[in-house]
Amino acid sequence: MNRFLGSIIFYLLLQRPWPDRMFLLLRARQRFCRRRLNKDGTGYYLIRTATEAEPVVAEVLAGPSFPMSANVAGSATLTELSPFTAYKLYFVAKSTAGKVQDALQDVAFTTVTGTFTSTLNDTGITWGGSYPSGNTIDCSGEEIGAQDCSHGRDVVSNDDSDGHAGFSFTKLDASGNPLANQAAAYVDTPWACVQNNVSGLIWEVKTTDGGLHDQNDTYSWYNSDPATNGGAVGYPDQGNTCEGYVVDQPSTSCNTQAYTARVNAAGWCGASDWRMPTRKELLAIVSFDRLNPTIDTAYFPNITPYSLVWSGVPYAGDPEGAWIVWFYNGYSGKELRDGSIQMRLVRGGQ
Repeated sequence: MNRFLGSIIFYLLLQRPWPDRMFLLLRARQRFCRRRLNKDGTGYYLIRTATEAEPVVAEVLAGPSFPMSANVAGSATLTELSPFTAYKLYFVAKSTAGKVQDALQDVAFTTVTGTFTSTLNDTGITWGGSYPSGNTIDCSGEEIGAQDCSHGRDVVSNDDSDGHAGFSFTKLDASGNPLANQAAAYVDTPWACVQNNVSGLIWEVKTTDGGLHDQNDTYSWYNSDPATNGGAVGYPDQGNTCEGYVVDQPSTSCNTQAYTARVNAAGWCGASDWRMPTRKELLAIVSFDRLNPTIDTAYFPNITPYSLVWSGVPYAGDPEGAWIVWFYNGYSGKELRDGSIQMRLVRGGQ
């Protein structure tokens, strides 16, 4: 009596369009033993919820199938699965000689993701890499299907009219209204803020006029709120590193908290709910296809070289530190709170 080896990898994929919906790719593997010869044949499978009755072999043999070769894994894509649902996959193999496996095999699994609206831009990388080294000018190269340029918004929403590749931005005037001419250059029609159309967040745009938002101003990290400062307030006054600083006048101090308060008092872009961004929010506007700066300067002008930007997130491993993003290369790491570092405020989202 012959038994044959059947090894199947099932890719459980809820098929919906990216980027509006994203699902986790699951993989379940089931092996079957053989006692004598490996055989070519056909794999049959049937999907039922975990609460449904187990089918008989004849029912599975009437279900979907795929070819199998000796010692080679077969595969099938499962569709129409519901999120957060427990299922069982029943499988039976049949050799080319007509021999059917003695008993059903089953794999239990649960779809662990549901739908959610994407709130992140992509990386901005639209080119591939070649083996053993070097990059291509387009999305081609070794194992290109596994490379960054083959996935995400940079593929399905690649429209440079509102930002590089999958990024999407809207220029806003000082009152927070969209510019009538979104193609206008900053030197002709300066804008005050930028809306990230993917996340909905609105970002401060820096200036070169020596005013409140000047690109060259820097700040120490300071947060007097014990609920959000990670156990240490930071440094309220490190001297004259920003416009309008006056000694012994805390409201003019060049620290992150005082600066945020000044921008809110000014009602920048018609709003008074500006805040420091999280590390992840800053990283969401990093465009990794470029260097120094790693940001779309068509929407975020007036970037100084090697720009470090504070996040509002304390560094858990060091009460003297906080997270920054370096817009030279997109690096994110720790800086000490007494450092003199730039800011870019954000509103919305939380």
